[in-house]
Amino acid sequence: MPPTKRSTTKRTTKAVTRKVQIRLEDRGVKAIRAGHPWVFRNAILNEDLALKSGQVAPLYDADGRFLANGLYAADGAVAFRVISQEEDVKVGEQWFRTLASRALKRRQPIMDPEVTAFRLVNGEADNLPGLTVTRFGDWLLAIEYLEGMTTLTDAVVDQLLKELNLKGAYRQQRLRPSGSPEMQKVPPSRKMAGEEAPLEIEVHEDGLRHLVDITAPMGVGFFPDYREGRRLIRKLAPGRRMLNLFSYTGAFGVAALAGGATQAVNVDSSQKANSKALQNAQLNGFDHERFTTMTMDIFRALNEMIARGERFDLAVVDPPSFSKGKGGTWSSARDYTNLVRLLLQVMEPGAYVLFTSNMAKTSVEDFERSISLGAGRRTISIVQRISTPFDYPELPGFPEGSYLKSLMTLVE
Repeated sequence: MPPTKRSTTKRTTKAVTRKVQIRLEDRGVKAIRAGHPWVFRNAILNEDLALKSGQVAPLYDADGRFLANGLYAADGAVAFRVISQEEDVKVGEQWFRTLASRALKRRQPIMDPEVTAFRLVNGEADNLPGLTVTRFGDWLLAIEYLEGMTTLTDAVVDQLLKELNLKGAYRQQRLRPSGSPEMQKVPPSRKMAGEEAPLEIEVHEDGLRHLVDITAPMGVGFFPDYREGRRLIRKLAPGRRMLNLFSYTGAFGVAALAGGATQAVNVDSSQKANSKALQNAQLNGFDHERFTTMTMDIFRALNEMIARGERFDLAVVDPPSFSKGKGGTWSSARDYTNLVRLLLQVMEPGAYVLFTSNMAKTSVEDFERSISLGAGRRTISIVQRISTPFDYPELPGFPEGSYLKSLMTLVE
């Protein structure tokens, strides 16, 4: 019997491409189900993710049950930020446009033609983590806090421009934590769509006018998130002499004079900021006698005021998290208590003082303790806790997204 001829035909196996499933440990699963939008790198079960920054991937529990879609970051402790908890969503340009429209719709009930500096996208709270978009007059400023966000930002900004019929938009990247020394070297924002913005854009808030530079690296010259604080200062101002520490471009001082303050003394270590403050005061019809500036280190200024016996019955303390000037390095965490101690030596009994801190890492308890320690024998009562305005939403159970602490106090 002839030997059986073996087939020389090779068997071919069809390649099966499996979609990588990012699986999370129990702590990561619990965090997402509790509403926390971040997944820390040490909560991921997969050893090699093979993803690029800005890529969106589905997240699952250890048993393969869908949890959310997350935006990936290759660097840092936070690996994913939740962008959607809807499993059947095709995450891409159209979805980003949908999220932009949703964010705009949420803010429609309180949009006011007298307020043209307004937050339109606020990161995680709008399911667009790593991105903020703020309106300044007829232009938008988009700030990216993560790498690889070009597609997302382009889609969101284009949608907002279309719906609001604005003139243009600028983009800036801030890939380092606020307050870090590296942030002092942030490049200016660049035009990404529409018309070039003028060097100074005029924005309006409650009938007051302010000039902003949308291309400035670290601050355009006006902070919309302090809107509620400015409104309260304006209500408390009639007949009071106001001291504005770390006054920047003078927005709180302008608000105080608009409310009927007798004088606003603005102190900042930056001559450039003080020049802008005087410009804003003049824009609103306030002369240099009622609106004055001091270009000086805050501690030196307070010590000189104490020596002269100056007195105030309204004050705002709005320091940066970190700054470096001729008077040395300011650290909000280290210097706040000593600042309070000096300030109270120029405050009349019955004075109102607005204390603020924008350090997300500082807890409310630690912030209040720093004020209390500086009070000495004087009594400070918190009369109102001021939150960020309606257009700056926050997520419950996400303390990292709640950065602004603002307390209106009464000093006896």
